[in-house]
Amino acid sequence: MSARRDIGKYAEQARSYDRTRGASPTLVRLLARFFGPPDHRVLLDIAGGTGNYGQAMRARGFRVFVLDAE
Repeated sequence: MSARRDIGKYAEQARSYDRTRGASPTLVRLLARFFGPPDHRVLLDIAGGTGNYGQAMRARGFRVFVLDAE
């Protein structure tokens, strides 16, 4: 497959991904415990896709930047 076709397939999947799969509450709790108190913490989510984990961490008080190719 070409890179453009691959990106197109991922973009197509992403349209429904955030509606059908949310961030795992268990994993979000573990991440929050790992990073500690959100005071002045900035998280960078590389290849963050639809940003569902970034949104969950922001809801816990972290400042979050999500980067993705799409």
